[in-house]
Amino acid sequence: MANEVRPAPDSPPHRRHAALASPHAPGTLVEVATDPVPPRERLDFWRESVLSRMRPESEVPDGAAFGGRLRRIVGHGADLVEHASEAVHAVRTEAMCRRDGADDISLSLMVECDWATQENHGAQQISAGMLYLVDYARPVEIRRSRHRDMSLIVSRKTIHDTLGPGFTLPDQLPQRPGLGSVLQTLMAATWREAPRMGIDERTVALKACTDMALALLQTSQKAGLQADAGRFDDSLYRAAWGLVRRHCGDPAFGAERLAVLLECSRASLYRLFARHGEGVAAAIWSARLEAAWQQVTATAGAGTERPSLSEIALRCGFSDPSTFQRMFKRRFGLSPREARHPAN
Repeated sequence: MANEVRPAPDSPPHRRHAALASPHAPGTLVEVATDPVPPRERLDFWRESVLSRMRPESEVPDGAAFGGRLRRIVGHGADLVEHASEAVHAVRTEAMCRRDGADDISLSLMVECDWATQENHGAQQISAGMLYLVDYARPVEIRRSRHRDMSLIVSRKTIHDTLGPGFTLPDQLPQRPGLGSVLQTLMAATWREAPRMGIDERTVALKACTDMALALLQTSQKAGLQADAGRFDDSLYRAAWGLVRRHCGDPAFGAERLAVLLECSRASLYRLFARHGEGVAAAIWSARLEAAWQQVTATAGAGTERPSLSEIALRCGFSDPSTFQRMFKRRFGLSPREARHPAN
């Protein structure tokens, strides 16, 4: 992984993670895993290396080795964490809260699990696909089957600086549809692309996730409250562009489908792009052309053949070859064939 840091066992990453403080630069990708640890020592390693705020006990069957992995993107006042482990029961007591003084909030998405329960903001059943909160200033008790979740851990100071000191956490986060869906999309896309991104790119992606999480918290404070469009405009715009790049290869993809994926009206979508001096249709065609340029100019790997220009056109959302030829040359000043075989 690019810019990956694997903390050594004698330098426990949890002491940095717990306080949202890190010797690593923002955007650094850190990974901790039990794989290199002897099976009998893995739960102790996990207890000391990851779940430092909690007192965990494994719930794997007798004789089975505990296993877990954590990936973390370091940020300013917020970290993005992906956590996966075998079944676990963990407790955070009032005494632990007083001792470490942690004052962070976790906005989490349960990606995979058969069952999970949590006591924090009251008793809660957590299922796959659900967004939920953890307030580390309060006692917590969790029980989970083998699972994987993604969490944005935000300092309370960051939340109060943005939303005001009078902001109170909701008991539950809004689920789909709405900004909850966009936050899930952003977090999943960030982890999918994180190994291929540089430090600066991961910093931008983490900022987008944080802004979207704050917008979600803002809308949860009062029923019917709308997010501050000016404050969170950039994150919505980045989310829209991420969806455009993912789906532009579908010839039928357009503004209507994009609005459905963002769960907003077409009018709101058009206003969003207009504020950035762009049209929705133009953005989709631009994404198709950029994808086509990359594929046309890419060299073939060993033992593989380069796709034909007509195949590339179809892959990139152009159902009509003549339209592909015309738009490609208008954009890049070269025909697809000239771009593939430049003159020496």
